[in-house]
Amino acid sequence: MSDYISREEAENRIDEALRRVFVEPVGKSILSKLPAAEVKHVVMGKWMLVDTEDGDRDDTLLMTWWCNRCGKEFKTAGRLDFDFCPKCGADMRERNNEHE
Repeated sequence: MSDYISREEAENRIDEALRRVFVEPVGKSILSKLPAAEVKHVVMGKWMLVDTEDGDRDDTLLMTWWCNRCGKEFKTAGRLDFDFCPKCGADMRERNNEHE
């Protein structure tokens, strides 16, 4: 008695074998040759202006700002222009928060 097979099943098995032999190894080979990106976690922070005890902003010439990540205070004669907190390194540049 002869053995009969389904044409569809044969095609499926050939496709699977070809994918395992050619497509997957080639894909892995291509991926393994791509350069890896050097990335690091960026800690975002924000400069906060310190309020006086009565709830109003300090009207003196010196303003006190603090980092909302580490709490370090800095006194300036105006806006604090550091892009990064000198103490903790938090990135203080304003960004679009679409990816956070």
